[in-house]
This record gives sequence, structure tokens and C-alpha cells, in this order.
Amino acid sequence: MQTRLNNPTPGLFLAGLFLAGLFLALLLWNCSGEKSESLSGEMQTELAQLPAGFDGLIYTNVKSMKSSPFFKMMIEKHTPNWEKDQEFKQFCEETGFDPLEDIEELYLGFSAPETPREKNALVIVKGNFDVEKLRSYFGKHGQSGPIGDAGYEGYFFDAPNGEAMLLALVDQHRIALGKSALLEKYLTGLKNGNKADNGYAKLVKPVRYKNGAWMSVNTAGMMEKVLDQLDRNPDLPRFPALEHVKYVQWSMKADQELNFDAAGDFGEAEYANLFHDAIKGALAAFKLAVSRDRRVIDVINKIEVKKAGSRVSVHASLNQDDLKKLMAHRPGLARK
Repeated sequence: MQTRLNNPTPGLFLAGLFLAGLFLALLLWNCSGEKSESLSGEMQTELAQLPAGFDGLIYTNVKSMKSSPFFKMMIEKHTPNWEKDQEFKQFCEETGFDPLEDIEELYLGFSAPETPREKNALVIVKGNFDVEKLRSYFGKHGQSGPIGDAGYEGYFFDAPNGEAMLLALVDQHRIALGKSALLEKYLTGLKNGNKADNGYAKLVKPVRYKNGAWMSVNTAGMMEKVLDQLDRNPDLPRFPALEHVKYVQWSMKADQELNFDAAGDFGEAEYANLFHDAIKGALAAFKLAVSRDRRVIDVINKIEVKKAGSRVSVHASLNQDDLKKLMAHRPGLARK
């Protein structure tokens, strides 16, 4: 029988914490002729261990980002919410957990939900963790329970939407978080050394920057559910080009420059044209909004939008000063 934490807050904090690297990648994405980087053997192994059936994958190399000046810039600009929470501070003191030091990599697999609030996702966090202290802390707040036949202990809690979630302390270098069925499948495969051909290496292969942060989604497998939800909510806006997108991929690497690359295939040139024009129009509107600041316009002009057949791509290489100029205009743009 699955038992849950008496106080679900620590589990929820960890859930949000483990996604912090993903938040950072997405935040940088909003600001942002090379060959694609090769898929490392370690990453191939990690992908092969994930359960089959995910529509999309997200990866963040937090360790590599920490060596970039952009990481410190983002942390200083956006103080993590967990630093303001006394209960989470107590959790860190008792366990020795430091999110900015202990987390090195994150993998996330996800599928289109049957309902808007459902979370069909599995998060794998890699780093360095004091498992005994974490286990002791959770032991004070509730009982653990076995995860199927995988041979691991899990800590159960309720997510904000009411779904039962499960956290597993796999070992000192790996923590997993997700719905019970997904986590059991992952841990069982990990225990048995399964490395099945789940198609993920092929899905990730076109991604340009594989060693920074990336997302690759087979959107064709998700659009049916998404469109079904739109049909049930006629007031929601629809964009014809997005209804035909086959895949979406974006990636970035952060060293002395922030390099961003995104691409999507819309199946037909007609829909690619629509999306291409929409992006160009958005950039034109951005330039109009900051027309009095030539320095910002010069930064916007670094963003390249290209179309080839049914494919649209966006690429940019921004330095730290470029990013500061864009961020300085964000509050004003939000009010327009």
C-alpha cells in the first residue's frame, strides 16, 4: 500500500527545485551554419534507459551552465523562490542540500496529457546528493513505500493538481520524480540494465547544441490531443500553422556567448510561410516598441529567421551585453 508524506510541502519543493534548471533554459530561450554536436555515449545510455512512449524530451546541463557568466547573471536577476521560504531553508540545513551546487544534469520525458491539468512526465536529476540525510529527513515527515518490484523505496505526495506523485532516491548521483507507473517502469528497467531502442536517440539527433540545454518534440504525436482540447474550448485562439507542425526542436549553449537554435517542420511550405511571417512580424513589432534605442534594435537584428521548404529555423548568438539590453526593456514591453 502506498503511503504519502504527512506534509507534502518538502516533496513539492523538490519537484519545483528539480525543474529549476529547465526554468533557466526556458528563460534564456525567451531571449535568444554550425553542424549539430554529436550525441555522447553517456547521453545515449541515459536516453535508452527512459521508458518508451514519450512525445518529447528536455535536457539541461546545469553544470556546464554554471561556468558561464550568463548563469550568475540570471541568478542575480531572478532570485530563486526557494531562498525566500523558511521551511525549505530548514530542509537544506538538515540535509546539506544545495540546489545550485548539487544538481548537475536534468532529463525530462513528457507526453501530451489527456486533460489540461494532468502531468505525464518523468524527471531524472543527476548530481551529488547525501542520500542518507535526505532519507532521514523524509522519514520524519511520513513513511516510505516500495516501488513495485523495482527494489527501491519511494516517497509519495500529492501534486498541486491532486495527482499522486512519487520521488525515488535512486543513489547518491541520481534522483527520479514522476507518476508512480512511469517511475516504476523506469526503475525496473534501470535495475535490469534495459537499454531498449525507444527511438529517442533519433529524436534528439537533429538538435544542434546537445551539451547545453535542449528540447525535442514529436509534435505530430501530441497535436491530436491538443486540438481536441481546443475543440472543447472554442474561446481559445487557434493558429493554423501550429496545427500542422510535425516536430519542434530548440537548443542552446552558454559560454561567453549565448547561442540559441530552434527549428520546426510544418509538413507543407504554405504553413511554414505563415509561421515564418508570424515570427518576422513579432520581431518587427519588438523593434517598433524599442525604436528609440538603436542598441536594442542592433541586438534584435542578430536574430536570424530562415525558411527552407516546410522547415523554419531561428538562430541567434548573443553576448552578455546584448542580453542585458533586451532584459532592460522587458518591463516596458510587458505594459504595452
